[in-house]
Amino acid sequence: MKSIKEFCPNYSEHGVIVAKDLFERDELHRFEEVFFRRLLCQAYKMGIVDLIYEPYTAEGLDRIVMAVNAKSKVALDFVVQELREVFSAAKLLTNGKLQSIFSEVLDCPPDLMKVHMDGILVNLPQNKTRLYKYHSEQHYYPFRRNFTMLWMPVVREKTVENGAMLLKLSAHKKNYGFNEYTGFTEVVNHSVDESQAFHQLELIDDEIQEFETVVCDVGCNQGIIFHQNTPHTSQVNLSTTPSYALIIRCYDYRRDPTLSDRTGVKAYTNDAARGGYPGIRPIPV
Repeated sequence: MKSIKEFCPNYSEHGVIVAKDLFERDELHRFEEVFFRRLLCQAYKMGIVDLIYEPYTAEGLDRIVMAVNAKSKVALDFVVQELREVFSAAKLLTNGKLQSIFSEVLDCPPDLMKVHMDGILVNLPQNKTRLYKYHSEQHYYPFRRNFTMLWMPVVREKTVENGAMLLKLSAHKKNYGFNEYTGFTEVVNHSVDESQAFHQLELIDDEIQEFETVVCDVGCNQGIIFHQNTPHTSQVNLSTTPSYALIIRCYDYRRDPTLSDRTGVKAYTNDAARGGYPGIRPIPV
């Protein structure tokens, strides 16, 4: 296993690139601060804190994140999901450098791209409820034929010790099967209910063994942008403090066989039926 810092990956060949210094530091700091403020509000509602204001620090964020999660995993999930619709997040999504990179790797004009922020993926110390096994984003968004992912450390750098993402190099051109359940090292349930653990579409080990594993041990504001079909996985955070990664996806809808605006349309559901149309013509690219 080697560090992604040891070479300069190529998107078409390796399925991944590294984009340095994507955002202005004060812009990113403001985004982290908003996350902290909204967490404090949640903590106040739950009786964890008595004040809804304190100066933002990484240590303060760690403390509130762990306290809220200890009371309710879902309560922390709600704050993460709120980040998609706050002003500071909107500023990140309109970043010109990020938009240009997305446009290049997708070969899509900026005006025809859709961007979606998943929020901040929190990796708590020694905790497996917020981890994903090896998976491909393509399986979670099966109607979307051309999209890409940004994974970028915020608050502090990602290291092998604190849960840096692993990915399989040059593995994006192969088709994969998957194993579906909710849990990580054990099955919590078989429904899409993430109140206790993430829902897995786990790739089959034998199908990805041939590819080299790379660890994404990069600093804050260093973005890992990877192909929708690149196998990747979480690692357990072996440190004593949480680590954080910003997740953004960008989609090119032109060739998708649906009219639906929802990114996560699944087959055999009402959502898929609502996006159907007789004789639909995906745009050739």
